[in-house]
Amino acid sequence: MPYVQLANLDFDQIKTALREYIKSTSDFTDYDFEGSALSVIIDTLAYNTYYTAFNANMVVNELFIDSATLRDNVVALAKQLGYTPKSIVAPTAVVTFNVDFTESVPANNQIILEKGTGFVATYDNNLYQYVVINDVKRSIVSNQAIFDNIEIKEGTLITDTYIVDNSKSNQRFIIENNNVDTSTITVDVYLNEQSSVSEEYKLSRNILGVNKESKIYFINEIEDEKYELFFGDGVLGKKLEDGQKIEVSYLVTNGPETNGAKKFTFSGVIKDTSGNTNYPFTTSINNALIVPASGGNEIESIKKIKYNAP
Repeated sequence: MPYVQLANLDFDQIKTALREYIKSTSDFTDYDFEGSALSVIIDTLAYNTYYTAFNANMVVNELFIDSATLRDNVVALAKQLGYTPKSIVAPTAVVTFNVDFTESVPANNQIILEKGTGFVATYDNNLYQYVVINDVKRSIVSNQAIFDNIEIKEGTLITDTYIVDNSKSNQRFIIENNNVDTSTITVDVYLNEQSSVSEEYKLSRNILGVNKESKIYFINEIEDEKYELFFGDGVLGKKLEDGQKIEVSYLVTNGPETNGAKKFTFSGVIKDTSGNTNYPFTTSINNALIVPASGGNEIESIKKIKYNAP
């Protein structure tokens, strides 16, 4: 019985193999294949075979980290090797500036530079926001506070809130924004939605020393370069209770775009320890003490993941 060559992955070769197979049968020995309707049918069969072979080849390739081409698949395969790809990284600059109060000052002579605020940087004729990712407190002496050696990072500080619902078997805590610098993530867990007292949960990169009371979370990159947080199950890490509130703060950044920036304009929020902001003041930046922005990086590439994961 005639056979069809199964190893062909080229459309023309598949079509030729089908035509030769049909010609070899007694019913189509003297048939004109070039100018007949049967030629269209052969084309259709060839296309179908070609697409099937292509898809099968791609599927098999995506099963191995060396040959996979889609980032989601490469990340999933790296996870099986215990490797978490590096996220985008925000550039960091260091500034020193003075705050001079022109009228009244806080009663306890302490002020705070509010997290998520800071400076606007001018770089390559574009404006970028640089912020502090934690509140910075300073004392006031002679109506002046000196904020020295303050680290600021490029990006926008965002806070997401989740409510634990154990009735959902598939509840996920996904950070929906792209370009998240995972090194800036902070996680605070509250007893409920109304509570003002929180416990900070720390990122765990392994399970050494972890027990059922450890206040930890894990993080994985998922589809579309987004990230998902995982919490303990009561054995490896403390289990979250139904109704608890989770606040996740993180920085969304442009990565290396502003490496080298050194011109900053103050745009921060100054408040007292009670949260009041109604204090007139002026600021002056000590340009001689500015450390230009550096360290910004793109999200780890597929090529680097393939190299580093094994």
